[in-house]
Amino acid sequence: MIFRLIAGVALATFGYYVGKQVGRNEHIREKLENEDDGSAQQTGEMMSERTGRQTKTEE
Repeated sequence: MIFRLIAGVALATFGYYVGKQVGRNEHIREKLENEDDGSAQQTGEMMSERTGRQTKTEE
C-alpha cells in the first residue's frame, strides 16, 4: 500500500517535471508557427533546381 502511494507520488512528480520542461519552449514553438518567412517556397525551388526541371528558365 505504501509502495503504491510512493509510486503514485513519483509518477505525478515526473509528469509535473515533464510538463514544465515542455512548457519552457512553448513560446518558441508559437513564434515559429506564426512566422512565415517563405521557406516552404524556397525549399520547393531548391528541389526543382536539384532535379534540373527549371534549368530552361534561367537562360
